[in-house]
Amino acid sequence: MFNLYTESLFGEVKQFFRIICIFQAAVMMLFTYFSAHAQNKHSTLTIQVLDSAYNPIAGIFVQLNDSTKARWAVSDSSGIVSFNQPNCTYCHLQLRGVGYMSMDTFVQRRSLDTLAFTIRQAIHSLKEVEIRSAQPRISSRNEKIIFSWEQLAQFKKGETVWDLLSMTPLIHTESNNQLKVLNNPNVVVFINGKRQNMPNTELINYLKNLPADRIIQIEIIPIPPANYQVEPGQAVLNVVLKKELQDYLGGNMNISALQNSYFNPSASIHLQGKVGKFSFINSEYLNYTSEKEKFTEDYQEIQTGYRFAQNLTRYRNNWRIIGSSLYLNFDIDSQQSLSSALFLDNMNSHPTREELGKVMYFSNGASQVPDSIGNTYSLPLEDWKDAGYTIDYSLKAFKNKLQLNAEIGQIYYKDRNRQTTRIESLKTGKYDTLYDFVQSVNQRIRNTNFYFKADYTLFKDKTLSLGINGYLTVNDNLVDWENDTPSGYVKDSSLSNTYHYVENNFYPFLNFSGSLSPKISISAGVKYEIARNDGKLNDAYIFKRNQHTWIPTLILDYQINSNNQITYSFTSSKVWPSFWELNPIRMYSSANDYVEENPYLKSAKQDEHMLRYSFHQKHQFIFDYKITHDDYSQYVFFRPGHIINITRVNFDYTRNISFLYANSLAVMHQHVVLNPQLGLVYNQIKGNDSIYADYHKLSAMVQFSAQIVLSEAKNWNCIVNGFYFSPSLSGIYDAKSFGSLGVEMKKSVKKWDLGLLVQDPFKLGTLSARVLTNQPVNMYVRTYYDNFYIRLRAVFHFWQNMSITEKSMENQSILQRLGH
Repeated sequence: MFNLYTESLFGEVKQFFRIICIFQAAVMMLFTYFSAHAQNKHSTLTIQVLDSAYNPIAGIFVQLNDSTKARWAVSDSSGIVSFNQPNCTYCHLQLRGVGYMSMDTFVQRRSLDTLAFTIRQAIHSLKEVEIRSAQPRISSRNEKIIFSWEQLAQFKKGETVWDLLSMTPLIHTESNNQLKVLNNPNVVVFINGKRQNMPNTELINYLKNLPADRIIQIEIIPIPPANYQVEPGQAVLNVVLKKELQDYLGGNMNISALQNSYFNPSASIHLQGKVGKFSFINSEYLNYTSEKEKFTEDYQEIQTGYRFAQNLTRYRNNWRIIGSSLYLNFDIDSQQSLSSALFLDNMNSHPTREELGKVMYFSNGASQVPDSIGNTYSLPLEDWKDAGYTIDYSLKAFKNKLQLNAEIGQIYYKDRNRQTTRIESLKTGKYDTLYDFVQSVNQRIRNTNFYFKADYTLFKDKTLSLGINGYLTVNDNLVDWENDTPSGYVKDSSLSNTYHYVENNFYPFLNFSGSLSPKISISAGVKYEIARNDGKLNDAYIFKRNQHTWIPTLILDYQINSNNQITYSFTSSKVWPSFWELNPIRMYSSANDYVEENPYLKSAKQDEHMLRYSFHQKHQFIFDYKITHDDYSQYVFFRPGHIINITRVNFDYTRNISFLYANSLAVMHQHVVLNPQLGLVYNQIKGNDSIYADYHKLSAMVQFSAQIVLSEAKNWNCIVNGFYFSPSLSGIYDAKSFGSLGVEMKKSVKKWDLGLLVQDPFKLGTLSARVLTNQPVNMYVRTYYDNFYIRLRAVFHFWQNMSITEKSMENQSILQRLGH
């Protein structure tokens, strides 16, 4: 059995990577079969407008006159203009732009090429033109809330995707290691419409090292339609990056030093480019992270007067994280593409200092002299590795009416954790060792995910989607508990166990989207969840679950006029516990205080209604109502003998209601951009019997981001981010306020972007609350995070998107002469 858990991760990766070759061969046969349908003369006509230096030009008016009508569009930031299915073989094009000479020409329609036009600046051009864009920075369109970063290029210099997410309204980066979208922590990240299939920790590390200079917009999808590649209950963040049609090569190197209680250096290198039909994005990073956290508990039994005061300090230093990611894309032709994503991460933790906990026990609550003192010493060592890949194939056929997308991916995760704990008690001048044990946890997760979707345009803008996505997961855990004895450490079979969990979930789906009238559009769909789950504890089944659930989704959009819009969304979904929440392990903070996870947790059923009103495409008002039956969370049990047991349980239901307002406005000639967010949040928990306490609370929250141009000539900028959650305004849940504030000064010098960030100088990030219980006990807990830090970051840009068009064209000419 032990060999099952200690088998080499990378040996498995090598074996399963053979699947990639088989899948790629199958895809090549597939697109060969469909190639005849992909080549048709009525596909999209795409042109790119360039200046005399072959740089893309935005804002050029392009008119297409075909045999039926005249159509027009304006080139985007990449100089791209597309016309869908033009009815012409020789097309009449007219190009006009402020400061450029007009062009009037005929071109022969080609099905596979992007046509490039070079226009020259006018000789008698205007001396100065001030263009004020009317495009809103925050807008709403169907299921999406869109925040545009394209107009804020000066604030993206030297930043990462994670930095921009923290500055985007309706997104909260909690404790710098978790994403929330409209208070939903179950978030899936897409980049250019492609899901990033990484574990949460690795995904956040990736986003913290991915440069943001190519971000066009961030799309927030709080309730995605049924045809999205997500599990029920998940929100979507889609990061839209700029696409280049010219061949180029670019990169940067990011070096930073962060000082909190420890010195934390990090470095990363990022490369991206395009050559012909091939493009890639590659990131390599190395981080050293450390932090110190302090937890305190005050416990008192009302009837007996017994109480204790505990504080625990965790010195989590000497964490090393090294990672690599590679994205490859090959445009087979204008109708087909094949892409692949690979990632590899390793975290190694060997702290040089023990975690220290101290408890003072009082038999008489009025006494200031403790009866005894307890000390807890813990030294955790951890080493985890994960690797994964994703292969995606997309095809457009039958005059672009049919779009197919197929994806398969796998993730391998392995975690080895070993923690030595010693708990002592001081009584009458003598130390007694109550516990001295070693706990080892070996965890392995293997996940295979697949996705297939077919979109067919019935007529005009009405689309029917059908497909299936699935997740096949196996989670193996081996927990060894060894007690210290005079003869050495001896395994304790009562606390050692093996846990085997299998989760196979399939989601066939059907979705319809389109316009019902000029002002009303709809997206209505359903997923049918087929869940096969079972758990074994010490080779004995503790549960087998076969569940079938209908998961509907409805999104109605009413366009009042060009500036105002109302959107209603509804979904019903299942929420599944995380694997670590099912891992049956026990962690002691003192002799009578421990946390224990629960392998018997059930999934929760969630219904959500959301109403959004977009006023003047700038002001976003959002009302969200969410009720979750069988929801789960940590709960405190007070056992006999003053024992405190914290474990996860299923409640009867929880109810969450929120009202949010978000906006983005610019003042002082676009030199100051403000992104405020205000809200009220109501939370209620209903226990499923007399043991669990029922409670509710109402809180107010404020989140803001300000980007300020201090000196445009000298490239000085300032960014201020902050949030604040108020104490409970009502209810019996006694929670204190907490928040955060960060200020960053930025300077650009030639190829360098420099930034100095001061985060949380007032140490607002402290959680303080009263533990809810209907038992005669008062218990208060506080958590002091190591949120105050100073970070210096330097980003060096090399190659600066070096154009390699001429070399590419030369190679293309050689291939043509060779008959390719």
